[in-house]
Amino acid sequence: MEQKRRLLMENANLKNSKQQDDNNDQKNEEDAVKHDASMDNNSPLPPSLDPWPSRPTLYRGPMAAIELVSSTVTTTTSAKPLSCKIVGGERGCIATQDIPAGTLLLIEEPIFTWPIEQIGKPLDLTSVYGIVMNENAQSIVLDLESLHPTKVQVDYAFSRTNNNDDDDEIIQIQIIDMIKMLQQDEGEKELLANILSTATKKKITNSNQTPLTSTDIYRILLTLRYNGFTSGIYLNFAMFNHDDSPNCIKYSPPPPPQLSTTNKEEKEFLYSEVRTTQFVKRGANLTLHYLEPREVSHCTKRRHLWDQHRFDIGDGKNSRKGSDVDVDAMYDLELVNGIFPPSSSFNKKDDDVDRPTLQVENTLSELEDLRQELQNRFNVFTPKDYDSNNEETVKVISQSWEYAKALELSADELCHTTIEKLSNPNHILVARCLRLHLEACDLLIQRTKTKMTSTATAKTSEFSLTESQQINVMCKFLSSAQTILQLQQRYLGNDHPDIARSHHDISQSIQYLLSKSPKQYYSF
Repeated sequence: MEQKRRLLMENANLKNSKQQDDNNDQKNEEDAVKHDASMDNNSPLPPSLDPWPSRPTLYRGPMAAIELVSSTVTTTTSAKPLSCKIVGGERGCIATQDIPAGTLLLIEEPIFTWPIEQIGKPLDLTSVYGIVMNENAQSIVLDLESLHPTKVQVDYAFSRTNNNDDDDEIIQIQIIDMIKMLQQDEGEKELLANILSTATKKKITNSNQTPLTSTDIYRILLTLRYNGFTSGIYLNFAMFNHDDSPNCIKYSPPPPPQLSTTNKEEKEFLYSEVRTTQFVKRGANLTLHYLEPREVSHCTKRRHLWDQHRFDIGDGKNSRKGSDVDVDAMYDLELVNGIFPPSSSFNKKDDDVDRPTLQVENTLSELEDLRQELQNRFNVFTPKDYDSNNEETVKVISQSWEYAKALELSADELCHTTIEKLSNPNHILVARCLRLHLEACDLLIQRTKTKMTSTATAKTSEFSLTESQQINVMCKFLSSAQTILQLQQRYLGNDHPDIARSHHDISQSIQYLLSKSPKQYYSF
C-alpha cells in the first residue's frame, strides 16, 4: 500500500512536470536555459543526511538534507565539486535534480503538536510539560536531540563555558545566552520542577541513558523555539532554512471540523506538505519563509528572526548581497517615502515605535484577529439560528453581522491610507492589506450565501446583503484581487499558489458581475 501511494505521488509529480512543458511555452524558454545549464553540471552532490532513520517521512521527492561545514559546501571527490550555497544554519536542503514549480517535495507528520494551553501565547515550558506528559515522550525527547541546537552542541558549549574556554560568537549567542535567558524566568520554576519530577517518574532519559537535567529541559524549549511551526514540530521540515524569497511553501490541509484535536482518527490529517513555488536547479538550496504572515516590514522581520531564531538579517539592501533574493524587487517593496527605512540591530533597545510601518502592522493585526473571530462565530451559526427567537442568539448574530460590514469598510480604507502613509503603492504591507480586504468581502458574501439556503424571512434578510450590496462588494473585491495579483507577481513570481488563488478570485468575481450586472462590470 505504501509503495502504491509513493508511486502515485511520483506519477503526479511527473504529470505536473509534463503539463508545465506543454502549457507554458514562453516561460519554458527561460527555464530551458536554466535546465540546460544544470544538465551540463554532472558534479556529485554533497553526502545526504538522515538524522532520523527510524522516523521515515510519508513521502520524499527529489531533495536531500545535507550537513554544512561553512556557508559554501563542496564535495571532496576528485570530480569537479558542486557548491551549494545555503542561507543560514549548519544544515539545509538541496534539490537533487532540476525541479519544476509545483513539485511535491515532502510529506511529514508532526512528532508533537502544541498543547491547547500554549496556543496563542509565547512559547514557554508549558510545551515541554506537554512533551513529558505525552505517551510518546521518550521517543520525542530522543528525536529532539538531533534538532538545532543538538544535545551534543549544548553539552559542548556549556563544557567550554565551565572550563572558561572562549566560545565562538554563534555558540555564545544562539545557545549559551539564549538558555541563560530562558532560565531567568522565575515564574516557571515550579513548572520546571514538575517537568523534572514527571520525567523521573516516567523514566524519560537522554540517549546516553542519563536523566534529564534543567539544562536539558531548557535545551528542549530552545529547540522548540528555533524549529517550531504553527502546526507543531516537524523533524525534516526543520531542516529547511529561511529566505526572504523562498522557492518552497509549507502548508497543511485543515482537519475535518467534526474531529477534535485529541481524536486519534485525526492523526492522518495532521500531515503537512512542502512544494516548490518556482523552478529550482539541481544543487540549489530549498528554502521556506519562517514568518507568518510573510508580509511584514523589514524592521519587524529583522526583530522577529533575531528574537525567535537568533540570526540577524541586517539593515538595508547591502545585507542581502550574496543571497538568492531578487534584491532590487524586494528592496522596492519595502521603501517608505522613497527610502529604505532603518531598523534596530539586535543589541539596541528601541523598537522604532513611531515608524509608520509599525502603525500599519498593529492595525492589520487587530483587524486580522477580528476577522478570525468573526469567521469562528459564523462557522458556529446554523440557518436555524438566523430565525431564532432567542434574544441572546439574535443579539450575537446582529453584532457579528455589523462587525463584518464594518470590517470590510475598515480594510478597504486601510488599503488606501497605507499607500498614502508609506508613499509606496507597491509596499509589501499593501499586499497584506489587500488580502485582508478580500477576506472581509468573502466573509460577507459567503455568509449571505449560507443564509439564503434557509427559508427567507425578515430576520434572514436583515443579516444578508441585498443584490445591490452584493454587486457593490463584488466590484470592490475584483479591484483588490487585480491589484494584489500585480503585487504578488513582483515578489512571488508567476508559479506561486497564491497567484493561482488570485486568478481564481478574479475569474469568480467577473463571472458573478457578468451574470448579475454586466453594465456595471463594463463600466468598472
